[in-house]
Order: sequence, then C-alpha cells, then structure tokens
Amino acid sequence: MVKMFGLLAVAIIVVVALASCGAFSKKEQPQPTKTILTFLGAPGSGKGTVAEQCVKNFGYATMSTGNLLREAVARGDELGKKADAFMKAGSLVPDELVMALVEEWLTRNMPTITTLVLDGYPRTAAQATLFIDLLKSKFPEVTLRVVNIAISDDAIVARLADRLVCSNKPCQSVYSRKLLKDPTKLVCEKCGSPLIRREDDNETVVRNRLKVYADNIDPMIKVYKDSAVRFDEVNVEGKTVEEVFAEFKKLV
Repeated sequence: MVKMFGLLAVAIIVVVALASCGAFSKKEQPQPTKTILTFLGAPGSGKGTVAEQCVKNFGYATMSTGNLLREAVARGDELGKKADAFMKAGSLVPDELVMALVEEWLTRNMPTITTLVLDGYPRTAAQATLFIDLLKSKFPEVTLRVVNIAISDDAIVARLADRLVCSNKPCQSVYSRKLLKDPTKLVCEKCGSPLIRREDDNETVVRNRLKVYADNIDPMIKVYKDSAVRFDEVNVEGKTVEEVFAEFKKLV
C-alpha cells in the first residue's frame, strides 16, 4: 500500500511538471516568418516608385488586385465570372469578392515568398479590416507592416504637373519630365513608346482625388493601429528617389 501511494505521488509530480512546462497546453501558433508590406500614400506621393525599388533592389514579390481581377476574368473561373459581371456593369467589385481572390492568390504563392509588397491594396478601412482578419485566421506566419508615404498636397500637385506615363498599356512606366535623360524626347526609356500626360493629372482633378483620399485615410490608420499593426512613416517632401529609398531601407 505504501509503495502504491509512493508511485501515485511520483505520477502526480510528473503531471504537474509537464503541465507547468506546457506539455498539455494548446498547440502553439506558428511564429511569424514572413512579411507583407503595404504602402499608404496619396495619389502621386510616390508609393508605387518605392514599391518598384523594393522589387528591383530586394527581390520582393508584388501583388496587384487589379491584376488579380484581370487574370480571374481571363481564366473564366467562378470568381472571374462574378468579377467580370461587376466590371462590365461599371460597378466596384465587392470587397468580399476581392478578398476571395486575394486569399486564393496568397494560398498558392505565399509558401514560396518571404516578403510581399501589396500594390494598391487595401484601399479602404473595410478592406483593411477584412485583410487583417484573413491574415490572422489563415496566414498566422505572416506579419503585416504599413508604411505611410507622407507629402503635402501642394508638393503632389507640383509633382503631377511634371508626370508622364508610357502610352504602351502593357508597360505604363511613370516618369518625371525633370528626370528624363533627354527631356526633349518624350519617349519611354524601357519600351520606346511615346510618353503622355494623364488627363486626370490636372490640378482640379488632382485636388479632388486628394480630398477623397484624405476622407478615407484616417479610418484606415485607425484600423491598423487598433489592430496593433506596425505603422511607420517616410517623409518624401523635396527628396529624390534615391534619398527616399535610403530612408525606407532603414525601416526594413
């Protein structure tokens, strides 16, 4: 009898020890090993240029929801047919449908990606909320980081007055007239197509777009901060592309 109680006491001690070290705890969530970067910035702030530099210099992957929609439509699958119906009607594709496309893309591609740059997504607080929830539930190995590209409205208006875009739709590279190698030749340095000025790059339209952006940005920032997403800022006012990217590299 004494021996039995002795064995029972040892068993209890072992169980307590195992419990204290977490042997019976719930399965641990995988630690974040991947990063998704999304840029905030008004139209013309230069967030696309920073993203392009990330791809060029760091080899980061990129994902564009615009491309996702076009690819889905071209495939003609169920999601593509739904998106096509909205696009043909001139309506915005619902956030839930875009999110389904994003989830499908991440599921296929994220296993081979270490750092991903989002191109133009999320655009609204609602999209940001859906995206954060998706990462938490389906991609716990991913850390989301937000970088805000800060610049004044007046500087953006002045910048867009000099902006030129390649007329070749598959290319559509963006240039500043001031930074062209030969400002007398308005030709794309990548594909040789003529450079044009976008119709919506006039001051009246630009300031209206900036107002729309301002109305949406504060709710988005609140979503990120309330969700404890890391939020950094790079001020690009009066800086060259090289100076901006050098500052950005300090963050990452």
